[in-house]
This record gives sequence, C-alpha cells and structure tokens, in this order.
Amino acid sequence: LLLLCACTFAAFPRYIGDINNDGSITIADVTALVNIILGKTTDYETKVADVNQDGSVTIADVTELVNIILGKQDPTELAEVDTLFIYYTDDAVTYEMPSSWSDYVKVTISGTDVTVDNTNEAEEYVTALSGSCSNGSFTYNGTYKTSIVLKGLSLTNDDSAAMAIVDGKRVSLQLPDGYENTLIDGEVNAYKAALYCKGHLEISGGGTLNVQGNRKHGLSTKEYLEIKKTVGAINITGAVGDGIHAEQYYEQKGGTITMTNVMGDGVQAEAKQEGDDLDGQIIISGGTLNITLTESDVAGLKSDSLMTISGGTINVTSTGDDVKALKSNDDILVTGGTINVTQSGSYLVTTTTDTDGNTVYDPSYSTAFKADSLININGGEIIINSTADGGRGLNADMGINVTDGTLTVNAYGGGGVLDLSSSSSSTTSSSYVLYVSVPTATSGGGQGPGQQQQQSPWSNVYLYDSSNTLIASLTNQKSFTVNGTTTTFYYYDFGEATSGTYYLKSDNYSQGGGWGGSTSYTIQTSSFSLNLTGSDAFYSIASNYSTLGSTRTYTINNVTSTYANASTATEEGETYKAFGLKSDGTIAISSGTITIEHTGTMSKGIKAETVEVSGGTINDTAAGMYMIIGIDPTYSAAIKCTTYIGSNGEVTIQGTGSASRGISTDGTLTISGGTYDLTMSGDGATYTGNGETEGVGARGFKSDGDMTLKGGTITINSSARGGKGIKVGTSDATGTSGAKLIIGDSSTTDAGPTLTVSTTGSYLATESSGEGGMGGMAMDSGFIGSCKAIKCMGPITVYGGDIYLSTEYDSGEGLESKSTITIEGGTLESDTYDDAINAASTITFNGGYVWAHASGNDAIDSNDGTTGIVVNGGVVIGSGAESPEEGFDCDNAAFIVNGGTVIGTGGAQSGGGGGWGQTTTGGGVPTSASQAYVSKTVSLTAGTYLSLKNSSGTVICSYKIPTSLNSATVMMSSPSLTSGSAATIVYGSSAISNPTTSVWDGVYTTGATLTGGSSTSVTATK
Repeated sequence: LLLLCACTFAAFPRYIGDINNDGSITIADVTALVNIILGKTTDYETKVADVNQDGSVTIADVTELVNIILGKQDPTELAEVDTLFIYYTDDAVTYEMPSSWSDYVKVTISGTDVTVDNTNEAEEYVTALSGSCSNGSFTYNGTYKTSIVLKGLSLTNDDSAAMAIVDGKRVSLQLPDGYENTLIDGEVNAYKAALYCKGHLEISGGGTLNVQGNRKHGLSTKEYLEIKKTVGAINITGAVGDGIHAEQYYEQKGGTITMTNVMGDGVQAEAKQEGDDLDGQIIISGGTLNITLTESDVAGLKSDSLMTISGGTINVTSTGDDVKALKSNDDILVTGGTINVTQSGSYLVTTTTDTDGNTVYDPSYSTAFKADSLININGGEIIINSTADGGRGLNADMGINVTDGTLTVNAYGGGGVLDLSSSSSSTTSSSYVLYVSVPTATSGGGQGPGQQQQQSPWSNVYLYDSSNTLIASLTNQKSFTVNGTTTTFYYYDFGEATSGTYYLKSDNYSQGGGWGGSTSYTIQTSSFSLNLTGSDAFYSIASNYSTLGSTRTYTINNVTSTYANASTATEEGETYKAFGLKSDGTIAISSGTITIEHTGTMSKGIKAETVEVSGGTINDTAAGMYMIIGIDPTYSAAIKCTTYIGSNGEVTIQGTGSASRGISTDGTLTISGGTYDLTMSGDGATYTGNGETEGVGARGFKSDGDMTLKGGTITINSSARGGKGIKVGTSDATGTSGAKLIIGDSSTTDAGPTLTVSTTGSYLATESSGEGGMGGMAMDSGFIGSCKAIKCMGPITVYGGDIYLSTEYDSGEGLESKSTITIEGGTLESDTYDDAINAASTITFNGGYVWAHASGNDAIDSNDGTTGIVVNGGVVIGSGAESPEEGFDCDNAAFIVNGGTVIGTGGAQSGGGGGWGQTTTGGGVPTSASQAYVSKTVSLTAGTYLSLKNSSGTVICSYKIPTSLNSATVMMSSPSLTSGSAATIVYGSSAISNPTTSVWDGVYTTGATLTGGSSTSVTATK
C-alpha cells in the first residue's frame, strides 16, 4: 500500500516529511528517514525529518510519515521564514531574508547582479528566485549543502553566467510545478556555462528550465549532476560547447531533456574526481533525452568511463560528419530503455606526420554506439537508422556482447574509396559534381535503307543554365564501374551546393548520305532540374531523340541511384564502408533479436575478428554492391570475420546485393548447431583484372580457412548468376594447400548437420565467347563465374549429416573439391546439371548413403591421374547423362570397388572411358574390384525402376531412374553377389512394393517385389 500512495505537491514551498527534497512524500522518504534513525546518513535536514515536530528524529516520526502517505493527515509546510526570496526586474532586484540568517548570509546587489555569501556550515538554507531580467545574474557562494528554488525566473546575462553556484557540496535545484524558467549567459563568461555549479547538482521538480550557453556549455558542474524522477522539462536551446557538462558523472532518473543548436557534445561526463567509482560515468535509468546535433566531430552522449542505460528513452539525431551518438572511453552497458539514433552526413579525415615525415591519414565515421572497450546489450530496444557515408551502428574496439534485447540497425550509408585530397571530409560535403554520360551511337530515324548506324554526335559537351548562359565546357572525364560494366562520364564540379534548371549541348552535327543529302543539326538535351545539396548527381544522355526543324533534342535520365557509390575504373586506396555491428575483438550473441539492413557498397552487417553465435535471432539483409579496388573486388557481406563459431540461435540472411556474401571469414568457419537460412539473389558480374576477364558471384558461406559443419540446420538458396552456396579456400590455393571442408563429426557417423544447398542461377560467361553456353561440353575451365552448390579448394570429408545439393545450369556442380573427397557416413543427395560430385584427386566412399545425379554431365567424376574412385562401403549411386557421360568417370585413373552397394548408370557405350572422346575403359565399370559386379547396356526410362536379382531371385537393390537414357551402361555391385554366379538385371518396372529397406523414399530400396519390367541375365565378375 505504501508503494501505491503518495502525497504530491509543488517542490516549493517545502513540506516537513519531504526528506529527499524531490517535491513529493513517498516511500522513498520513509527509507531516508529510517537511514537517518539508524545513523547511516547525515545528508538530510533534521527539521524536515522531525515529522511530528517533537524536537528529535525517532521511530515515532516514521509512523507520522506513513500516515501522511496514506492520506490520514496533511503535511506541514515549512515556515517561509526559512527561505531567502530574491525578486528580479529589469530595473532592480529586491530580496527578503529571515533575520536569523544575518550572522551567516550576506546578499550583495550590484545593479541587477546578485551575490549571496553563506558561511553557515551546519544548516541547509533555501533560496527562492523569481522575476525576469534581461541583464542580470545570480551567484551563490557557500561551503554547505543548499537548495535553490526557481519560481518563474528568467535571467539573461551579457558578461557572465546567468547562475553560478560556487558551492562544492550537494546543491538541490528545484523546479516547482507550473513554473517556466530561463537562463542565458553572455559570450564573455569566466564560468563557461549559463548555469554553473561547483559541487554536485541535483535537479528536481516538475517545472521547466530553459538554458542557452553562449560562452560554452549550457549547464556545467564540477562534480556530479543528477536529474531526479520528478523533473518536468529541461531544454538546452543552444550551446557553443556541450549542452550538459559534468566533471564527475551524469545520472538521469526522469524528466524530459531536449537539446538543439548544440555545437559540442550533448551530454559529457568527464573523469575529474580521481578515486570515485562513478567518475566519468553516464547513468540513465529513466526519463527522456532528445538530442539534435548538426555539427561535425561531436557526440550525443560522451563518457570518460562506463555508460549505463537501464531505462528511459534516448533519441539522438545527427546530420554532421563523424558524429558519435553514444560514445564511451570505456564500456557501454544497455539493460533496458529505448534508444533511437538517426544519422546522416559523412566521414572526416585527419592527417598527422609520422617519424619519417610521411603523411598519415586517419578517417573517422559517424557511429551510433562507440566504445573504446566493450558494448554489452543485455536488454532494451535499440533502433538505428544511418545514411552516413561509412556509418556504423555499434562499434567497440574490444568486443560486443548481446545477451538480450532488441537491436535494429539500418546502415544505408555509402561506401567507396576515401577522398584524401583534404583533411576535412569526403567529397560529398566538400564538392558538388555533375556527371554526364553520352550515347555511343545514334538511333531514332534519319537513316536510309542499308546505312550503318551513325557515330554519336556528342563530340563535345557544354553545360547551359535555363537562361541559355554557358556554364562550362565539360572536358574532364571519369569512369565508373557498376556490376562489372564500366561507363565513362564527363563531369563538372560546382564546388559548392547549387540548384537550378540546366541543359546540355554539343557542337552542331552534320548528317550526310542517304536520302535527302546532308543536314546540319543543333544537338542538345531536354532540360533537367539539378539540386546538389549533399551528394553528386549522375545523368545519362539516352540515344533516342526527337527532331524539330534543325534541332535534335535527346532524352536525359537521372541515374544517380545507380552510380552514386560506384567505383572508378582506376582508383585504388583505403576504402570506407558502412557496418551494422563492428569490433576489432569478438562479437558474441547469445540471446535477443538483431535485425540489420545495409545497402551501401561493400557494407557489412556484422564485422569482427571473431563472431560467436550461441543463441538469439539474427536477421540480415546484405543489399550493397561490390566494388573493384584497383583489380580486386570487395563485397557486401552479412557477417564478415576472421573466425566464425556458431553453436545455436537463428540466423537468416538475404543477400540481395550484387555478388554479396552471407557469412565470410578470412580464417575458419565452424557451425555445431543452430538454424541458418540464407537466400542469395544478387547477381554476379564479370570484370577485367590483370588483363583477364574475371567473375564475381554471391556466396552463402565463404571461408578462406577450414570450414567445419558439425550440426545445425543449414539452408542456402542461391538464384544469383555466378553464385556458389558454399566456397572454402582461396582461388589461388592448390589442392594440397587449400583449406578443407568437414561435414559432420569425426568421432561419429551418426551426427551431422541438415544441409540443403540449391543454386538456380546460371554461370556468368564462357571463356570463349563471354556469353552463352558451351553445349554439352560443361567443363569447369570453360566458364567464368560457375554456379556451384559446394566448392572447396582443399579436401572434403563427410562424416555424417543429411546433405541435399542441387544446381540447374551448365558448370553447376554439386560437391566439388580441388583435392580429395572422402565420404565416411551420412546421407548425401546431389542432383545437378553438371557433375554431381567432382574432385581433382581421389574420391573415396567408406560408408553412408550417396545419390549423385547429373542431368547434363558425369555423376561422380575424379580427375586424378592414378587412383580415381574407391568404394569401400556404404551405398553409392551415380546417374550420369546421355553419352558420353557416365555414372562414374575416372579419366585415365583407377575405379576400384572393394565393398558397399554401387549402382552406376550413364550414356557412355563403353561404360567408362577417360571422358569425351577417350577410349580407356576405367570409370563406368571398375578397373579392379575385390567385390563382384555386373555390367550391361540397356535403355532406361525415367520414373521406372532398375533392379538387381541374385542367383536365388532375391532383389538385392532397386533404384528409381531419374533420367531416360537410350542404350545406357549399367554397372551394379553388391556384397550379395558372388563372382561367377548368375544374376538378373530388371529394368522398366513400373512399381516396387514391400521392400525390406527404403533409404530414399523409394528411390533406393532392397528386397522389394517388382511390378513389370524387362530382364536380362548377366554373370557377376570381379
């Protein structure tokens, strides 16, 4: 009941029982009273704690205080005789002071400047200020705690602080309900603030305080500043320096604080009280803080030490360059509350000189949360919207830990190559450039039959304004690359913001030949509106035009959204890019919900040395383009790190940016649990690097080091041209030195991930033509940017798991290694156009279930020159395409069958061979076998069953044919076969029933009863 009831009243006059002096009598005053009785504190006034006014503070006062809270009796007002009243007008100041104070208090009035000197060090005095003065001040000097009440005070001072409280003890500043107060200082001010306090300032009361700091800060304290729960509104309407500056710590429990026109930081807490545990901290547990920043290189909240946010609402909006919304030189801890950050602007580049005299460039970026140590998110709701160039959401030098809460980051800022031409900021704020591309050839009429298309008439480009005044001749050119296509632009640098209506002209153009002879035309574009107030503009003159008399007017298109963040064809240097979460250390996520969307070129959702995901939900949309830096591409990625470790949680990634990455590591990637759902749709492209045509494509998982997938549910769907579901190792690594891929757990074949990888996109180009396919010759070396489900530059080992791979186009392989592939266990289904399983070296099957089907190439293909394919156990099915493709292709190497159940079907008449056009017999049938097998040429019909019976007539295995093959080579081997014994191959059965086992829902069974079909007798051999 005590928690629900309270006696609330204006903070002034004061009432006996309001012990904590917050303007109301509540259970908090009971706690303070008990602490006084127990001797735990001496911070409160005895006369306010003596509730029953019997001359002493005892347990009886607690009873009296509870009765007031419950409404059983009214509180007693402190006699006005205990207050110094000061009244301001523009002409004079008057005051009333209790006569008993005369030995301790001296009031000095000089014009409208008032100074109060208090030497009492035993009793707290109260001073009440009211009135209005356009050039007055209040200065309080004391050495004991005091209270100052503002009852409708408006003070403007031209040459000092409006209010200076020179008292190093606790100062209670009270804002009674219903009163609005204003403090404005002058540009010459020794206190460097409109409201200055030497001690620790506590502000309470439901009134309003407006502060404007024309010298430096709005409100400044030499010790801590505490905003009580009861505070109404504090408005910092302007400050040359910080809005609020505290030289110990800042704590906010309530109230609404609004800051505008602040040229420094919003709230800054400096560490100036050495040895104090809270020194340099910002602590926010309630209230609302609204900060609007327009300057560059400032912060909304800035602390020298820990910043803790457990409640309240914080809104920070910034438009300047290199702004930190929340900045801590130590840790940032968020356990509750709501934080909204909106940022725009650009980066800043500062320069220094090293010991060798070289210029060192140091870029700095706008960031919502910046900690020099750790950022810990344990609760609350954080919403970040940033369009700042290279902007960051959360950035911590040592690490970021997310254990609860909701975090939404929209990092829409652009990326590119740093502009180091000045030490101030990027080109988007230092110059305003119009870029224009011209058509390469004409169209739209005017040519007779049989004529060739004319060359572009845009020989020179001139910029005119709407009054037909020539602005400039555009002679400078610059090339930009988007998705591998390079476009050259003429450009003009206005140098500063501009707007207006313009059009472009070229030299007059004479068109001769054809019907009608030669005609001279004036070449120009239609007019366009230009508004350069923060970024460059890109326009393209289309090839189509309209003709009116002797004037041809070409269409002009605004293509800024396409080229604004594009790379130039030749530029190199340090890049900038946007980040959602960034750390030089570890980002660990164990709970909570994180949603990130980033659209800038090369942007990253999460970037760290190590990323650990053990729980929570992560949703990332990687929509940024790649960029060519010199000759090397750099990509947009959802998660980019050196080491990735995933043990639990849910990760959903949408890769819509061109050639974007889902999870990309410079080192290892390990997943033992959790759910991963990746959809990659951003097409890749070709570009020229080192004089050769290269391809860039999307990647779901990409690791330069080893990748281990021990568990979890992983789904990767790529519809991007040139995309790969999983890529392991660097492209320049050899098979022997390439990173390895491990699927499952090496300690058991019963565990592993559920891994589904599908690529439905096509290759980017062919090496011979640059476009189009290569017919049936789907060789990896003939394509640029092949789509593959899994590609590994080193060895692949599968210990367990359920694996489903699929591709749809030429060069689209399922499981590819530039070294060896070893299958120890698990279930692997690979249904592809190109090779379902392909290795540069030996492919070994020791166990598990493998179904490999290629609709346009070999099913299982080893390119090793010695030992190609070895089957020691398990179930292995290889279904190749029509001739010359095979179920098992070993080129000139050995195909060895030592055990397991093996089924191979392919169109090659020889049943093996070394590939297209070769005549060796290894591949389709074993070159050596310690286990008996049979081989036969038959025709197979899709949807029917191929079965093998032993000499007793028992069905050893049945296999549902996925693709019709005319005169196919069939090879089947089983432990149930005996060399030299008779067997029967049954093909064309319409159904099977009552199988003893069923591995793939009828695709492969044993011991079944067959319906229909043709049969052929064979003899098993080794």
